[in-house]
Amino acid sequence: MAYTKRIDDIDRTGSAGHTSGTNSANSTEDSRRTLRRVGDALITAGVALGALTVALMLYLQRGTYDPMDVLVLLAMCATIAGCPLCVVAGVIVRIVGAMPPATPQPSRDVRASGRARARDRPDTAR
Repeated sequence: MAYTKRIDDIDRTGSAGHTSGTNSANSTEDSRRTLRRVGDALITAGVALGALTVALMLYLQRGTYDPMDVLVLLAMCATIAGCPLCVVAGVIVRIVGAMPPATPQPSRDVRASGRARARDRPDTAR
């Protein structure tokens, strides 16, 4: 028996099986939750890169050097560059995810704001 999709199962965008619209509260909360998780992952990655940087520095300060230690030095340079980037990006994404959703502003009418067009003004020059 084949599954047939009913017209009621198709939302406004035309995709079947998707029950929440793009502007619904559930979708907004899911997006905010995803942003918070991504922010937490970036902060965790930044902390891990910081710990790895410290471990690589301690490894390079052991006193004996091999020719392959240049690869460790290059890896340490990459972790030094990546650590603050991940932490700052994670904090920014986390803040964006914590912000409340924007409420739509009412449309502004040009005439209602007091800025009438020149042809709408009374003729004062006599």
